[in-house]
Amino acid sequence: CLCLWQINVVQAVLKHNHNVISIAGTGLGKTLTFWMLLLFHPADNILIIITPLNILGKQHVESLSRAGKRVYSLGETQLQLQIFR
Repeated sequence: CLCLWQINVVQAVLKHNHNVISIAGTGLGKTLTFWMLLLFHPADNILIIITPLNILGKQHVESLSRAGKRVYSLGETQLQLQIFR
C-alpha cells in the first residue's frame, strides 16, 4: 500500500529535473520509493541510495538484480577513509 508521501517523492523525481531528498523513519517505506524509481525510470540514470547497514545494501542489490537492474552497493568494505582525503 502506497502512502501519499511516497507518491509525492516519486512524482517529484520523475516530473522535475532536480534532486530530491526523502527522509522518513525506520519502517515507513523509503525503500519502496527508490525501488519504484529504479523500476520505472530510464536505465541511463544513476540513483544513489545510502543505507546505514551493509546488510541493507546487500539485500537491495540482491533483490534489484533479480528484477534485472544493474546495482552496486558501497559499504565499509569497499570504502576506506583514504579515498576521501
